[in-house]
Amino acid sequence: MIERFVDFAIRFQKEHGFPVWVNFDMRQIENEIKEGLHYKLVNDEIILAFFSICFHDSIIWGKRETGHSIYLHRMVINNLYRGQKSFKYVHSWLKKQASAKRLESIRMDTWQENDKLITYYRRYGYSIVGNVKTPFTEVLPEQHRGLDLVLLEYKIK
Repeated sequence: MIERFVDFAIRFQKEHGFPVWVNFDMRQIENEIKEGLHYKLVNDEIILAFFSICFHDSIIWGKRETGHSIYLHRMVINNLYRGQKSFKYVHSWLKKQASAKRLESIRMDTWQENDKLITYYRRYGYSIVGNVKTPFTEVLPEQHRGLDLVLLEYKIK
């Protein structure tokens, strides 16, 4: 099921001229499931999206890493439900998780070239923190290496 969502996401990326996930390493998702960091958004038994979280991301956030944030990674939407604003439910859930853990912010990243998605996240209150290029390191899955990203943050009040 997850592989099918990833395949749709890759097709979407190609069709819209975004950098494309190549050689997607499903072991990363398997590890996130084992660690309790991979989630699905479900409505009436239909999976609308998969996403993962973490609580430290020094590889991408570097010196900006504070240890006081929850990070959203790799949200993959069910192609049949694209445009249904699934993110608003994930965002609401993230805010509850961050508040319960007394975290200061929700953080995420996306491709610098994706102005439409950046604007979408900014409508939810995310601010641009900066830009980075991900390193070519084996610590990152292959699909996340060498990407030009924009860093986004939502401050918990």
